[in-house]
Amino acid sequence: SIIMKSFALAAIVGVASAEAEFFRSGSVSTYEHFTYGKFVTRMKAPNRMGTVSSFFTYWDGPDFTPAGWNELDIEIVPSVETNPLSMNMIYGDGHDKVESHEYAHRFNPSDDWHVYEMEWTPDYVSWKIDGHEVRHSTHDREQAVDHMRKAQSLRMNFWTPTFDSWGHGFDAADMPWYVLYDYVEVYRYDPESHNFELDWRDDFNRFD
Repeated sequence: SIIMKSFALAAIVGVASAEAEFFRSGSVSTYEHFTYGKFVTRMKAPNRMGTVSSFFTYWDGPDFTPAGWNELDIEIVPSVETNPLSMNMIYGDGHDKVESHEYAHRFNPSDDWHVYEMEWTPDYVSWKIDGHEVRHSTHDREQAVDHMRKAQSLRMNFWTPTFDSWGHGFDAADMPWYVLYDYVEVYRYDPESHNFELDWRDDFNRFD
């Protein structure tokens, strides 16, 4: 389910069947695909153990295989209590799916509003929180950057992982829970000037 509110997009997790423990969640994806750019959102995650609140890019084909994977992630993972913000580059090396993964240290989003950014260029991928860079990966140090070449959609979702490191502590007793997105901005990357230019912004104040 997706609820549209003035200046906020809410993805809902709710109990479909308490006994069977089936859950439903909202997910949003752009029709448009991007190769490089800057992606920004102001997001408020619910700080619920066993959930993941996300803002990410993803290649889904055509002819999708794990060996050709392309994905850039910002994910808030409350079950990782020491460092709950996950930053990941997932790519296929032609044979296997590979991850280049780090957590942001000394940052806990709790259930507050924060601005999250990803910058993606041919030379580097960068992650920022509230304007402060927390990870910078360059093509000469991480082969993941060189593998990030495919046009990807921009996505947001809210999900419940089944593996223990991200799923422990889950208790659905007081569902539904909400992750809120105040706005999203997409910037195109200009390879000549090496700058980002605003392409569009959505404040989610109307269904378009």
